[in-house]
Amino acid sequence: MTSSARPSAAEISAWLQARVAHLLGIYADDIDLDTSFPDFGLDSVTALDVLGGLEDWLGRELPPTLLVKHDTVRKLAQHLGRGA
Repeated sequence: MTSSARPSAAEISAWLQARVAHLLGIYADDIDLDTSFPDFGLDSVTALDVLGGLEDWLGRELPPTLLVKHDTVRKLAQHLGRGA
């Protein structure tokens, strides 16, 4: 990701689905956009892995509470897609 290009909510959603699916060993299509991260079984270590990967992909630092405040793929993607 280049620093001048901001991904859309749809791009962030697809990235999150792929990342969470990879960590859980399931298909990305099996990730429901409205299921909370804890309901997928993401613990704090896995959530930090998702957050760290997202920071790397976006090229910016994100608050550690982000996955708690925006607890589904859809909510997080919409939040970040607005340039938060």
